[in-house]
Parts: sequence; C-alpha cells; structure tokens
Amino acid sequence: MSLWSCAEARYRSDYTPPERLKVLISGLTRGGTVYVSEVLNKLCIPAGHERLFTTSGPNNYNRNYDSLSVDVSGLSAPWARNCKEAGVMVVHLLRDPVKCVNSNVNFFKAKGPEQEVNWKQACEYYLRWHQMIEDVEDTRIYLERLPEGLSPILELFGGRPAEKVMEALGTAKRTQRSTASPVNGTWETLTPELQSYALSHGYS
Repeated sequence: MSLWSCAEARYRSDYTPPERLKVLISGLTRGGTVYVSEVLNKLCIPAGHERLFTTSGPNNYNRNYDSLSVDVSGLSAPWARNCKEAGVMVVHLLRDPVKCVNSNVNFFKAKGPEQEVNWKQACEYYLRWHQMIEDVEDTRIYLERLPEGLSPILELFGGRPAEKVMEALGTAKRTQRSTASPVNGTWETLTPELQSYALSHGYS
C-alpha cells in the first residue's frame, strides 16, 4: 500500500491482529509515534514503533515483535477497525496539524522526487488518516498535552507513578528534523476541511 494513497484507503477486512497485540496507538507519520513509543519503553512497557504495521501492510510474523504487546504506528489506520473488532485497545494519537503537515512535506521531500508530496496532498492525508482512526478509537491522546490521556494505557500494565511518567516524557528522544529546505506552511494555508477538523480538536 502506498503511503500516499490515502484518498483510496479504506478499512481492510481481511486482517486479524496477533493475539499478543493489546494496544494499538495509531496516528500519522511525523505525528509523534517514535516519541510515544520511547516514553512507554522508558516506563517498562514494551512498545514497538511500526514493527507490526509497515509500508507494505501488516506483518504478524515480524520476529522483532514477539515480546511486544503495544504497537505505535503512523501506518496502521486502514487496519485500526480490525484491531478494534479483535478486542485491541485503539488509541488515537494526534499532533498539531500545522506542525505535522509541515513535517511530512519536508520529510518526504528529503526522500527524493518519487516520494515528494505537496501541501494539499499532505493536508488530505492528515484528514483522511485521522478520520479512519477516529471512527474506531477507544481513547485519544494529543502529543502536545501529554501526559493527559496516558492513564488508560498505563492502567493496562499496572499503572505508573506520576513522577516516573514525567521523567519518561522529559527524557524520551524525538526524531530528528529533515535536512531538506524547509516548507513553512501556516494555519492559513491548511485546507478549509483540515482547519475545520483541527478546530474540533482544539487546534487553531
């Protein structure tokens, strides 16, 4: 599945997640998935980053996934419903759309002309991807508002002291910025549809 075929992306009915998967944290590429997986691992909750869901689709047989019960993925939206129906907790991860769309445009620009996307395409990707996840989410977290929203996940693994959570948030690494010449879109350059969606989530 092409990462940018979001206009045609639909829920995939022919997929069953592995029994070991307890939590799917589903968001967007460049949407904080690496950071959230790092936070959980620092809290001794084994979480993979796109170990189960890849650009080629789900991979239930990834040997690097055997000990993990959480996958944090920007590639999983078309299979979020399947996970929900199998009893997996689906957590919807959002990031400020201006920052996320900028980051996606710059990230894929750095990968070369074959993967480069324009601003409008990235806005459409953000909107459609998040709408797929929102339809089946059990709970929701916003990257900018952590640790708010983490409690349902932590409780599945016995909970964690508040001071440990704050320590993990402060020390978890974030992905590096793209080295491409930056695109600097603004709120005003988001598509009207994405602006409306963003406002419904408290972004402006």
